[in-house]
Parts: sequence; C-alpha cells; structure tokens
Amino acid sequence: MKAVIFPRPGEFEVRDIEVPEINDNEVLIRNSYVGFCGTDLKIFKGEYVTVFPLIPGHEFAGVVEKAGKNITGFKKGQRVAVEHTIACGTCYFCKRNEQNLCINRGSFGTTANGGFAEYTKIPAFHLHHLSDKISMKEAALQEPLACTIFALEKVNIRFGDKVLIFGAGSTGLILLQLLKIRGVSGITVVDIDEEKLKTSRNFGADEALINDENLDNKLKSISEYNFDIVIDATGISGICEKLFKYINKNGKVLFFGICNQEEKISISPFQITKNDLSVFGSFSCNRNTAQALEMLEGKKINLEGLISHEFKLTDFAEAFSLAKSGKFSKIIFNCSGE
Repeated sequence: MKAVIFPRPGEFEVRDIEVPEINDNEVLIRNSYVGFCGTDLKIFKGEYVTVFPLIPGHEFAGVVEKAGKNITGFKKGQRVAVEHTIACGTCYFCKRNEQNLCINRGSFGTTANGGFAEYTKIPAFHLHHLSDKISMKEAALQEPLACTIFALEKVNIRFGDKVLIFGAGSTGLILLQLLKIRGVSGITVVDIDEEKLKTSRNFGADEALINDENLDNKLKSISEYNFDIVIDATGISGICEKLFKYINKNGKVLFFGICNQEEKISISPFQITKNDLSVFGSFSCNRNTAQALEMLEGKKINLEGLISHEFKLTDFAEAFSLAKSGKFSKIIFNCSGE
C-alpha cells in the first residue's frame, strides 16, 4: 500500500509498504480521506510529542476492510470515522473522565500510525459508524470539529456576547460557525490573509479585518468596550500576548491554537484580577466525536466548504510545500487515489 512516512524529524517519504496485520480486537480500515493539520507540520519538525518513524494523519475516515475475530459491531463495507485519542483508561486523569490529559496519552497519527496511508489498523473502540447523511470528507474532518466543540464547552457563552477571533484558518472558521449557533451578537475575525478573510465573510463573520497597524482603531470602532470573548486560533505566541488588549471586563480569553512548547508570553495578573477575567486553555478533545457526527448529520456545520485543496497521497510533496506557505484554508488527501 502507499503511505506517507516521517522516518525522523525533518524528513518524509512516500513509499509502498505492507498492509498492516490486525489482531482479534482490531479493525482494518481502507482510508478514504485524511486532513492535513498544523499539528502535522509540528510533528514533522520534531516540535510535538511523537514517535518516529511514523505514518502521520489524525483526521481520517474510511471503510471497514476486515474485522478481527472478537469484533461484533463492525463488518466489511461499513463507513467509519476514527476517534484519534489513545488513553490508558487507568491513570488519575482517565479515571476523572479527562482522557485528553491522560498521563500515557497518545493518538493515531502522533504516537501510532495514522491516516496518511491506504490502510490503517484501529481498535474497534475508536471507531464510529457513519450516517448516510455524512460524507466521507466531512467524516475525516470531524476531529477538528470535536476539538472546537470541546473548547467552547468550557466557555460560558452568553446571548449577545461580542467575539473576536484571531485566525481565519479551518479551526477559526469552525469556531465561527459554532459561535453563531450559540447566539452571540457579533463575530469579528482577524487575519493577515485577505483570501482567508473573504472566506470568513462567506461563513458569516460580521467583520473581517486585516491585522495591520490600524487594527486597534478598527476594532475600537466595532466595539467601544472591547470584546466579551477573545480567541486565538493561530498558535502564534505574539498574537496570544495581545489577546488581553482587546478583552472586555468580565471577559473570557481562549487559547485554542497550539504554540511551540518553548515560547513564552507576558501577561498582567493584576489585569486578570481587577477586570474579573477568565482564561481558558483547550487541548485536543475528550470523547466529543459523537457530538461532532450528530452535528454533521443534522447539517449544522459546513466542513466541506473549508476544503481549499485536495491531493493524492503520491502528491504529498506538493501539498507539503503548500502547507508551509500558509496559502490554504484546509488541505485534504484522497487516500484511495481515485
């Protein structure tokens, strides 16, 4: 089978390897689509917890090819989505139902082989049946939707809140859609790319602004008293540091993008205390796949509209170059090559 492999940090290969053998409790799936995530770039650079060599890809879905002897719920030909987090189930955090914080946490595409291949073996526990109303492309991208659902569940969103989002990439656009469902009064999106801002307008942003030297004045004209919720969806530390500049009293700051581990920012504890601010971090998701799939089945969220580029696995070099440029909304791979 064809597979993309990261043999070591800073290197990738597209080569033919053997189809994986499954045990009695695993399912072999023939992958349909896999999404390219910013985390995949961090894995490639060696900036994320992972194991090399690795087949990356944690956003994927496919069709059951073969089921192990002990599997009763899945059979050949069924369409499935993959829940990517691998948790031990026995540590302190797992017992608190906080699997995303598992001490021994791993995931498909980071510590176990993922979806950048024609086939992947998956324990049945991590698979979800797909409704006929959900496309395979949507199913592959349910993972970032699950992560955004998990993040916004932490924030006490009120009707009428004004929201500011930095970053008009795919996760920023998913956050935008979820926030509109929750009844906020206005959503402003900021980015450095006019094409991405155009897309955010198409997805319902009330304001879409270029991040330039006039940003402060433009934001002040939109909301005199700043914003009730400010979100980083860039993973850029310099942006994260500025979030507090635009937050209203009794406001909420959400760090959603993943910054490099060694980066630091300066914040004012006095500002947080005096202005009664709430600060949230959010990592991955915590058994939110079923919620994501239900939203997709109900046509509440548009994921296919996020896709700007589609490639075959054999075109990974071209896609990787595009990913590094940042000139895309969402990249997805057709794993079958059809």
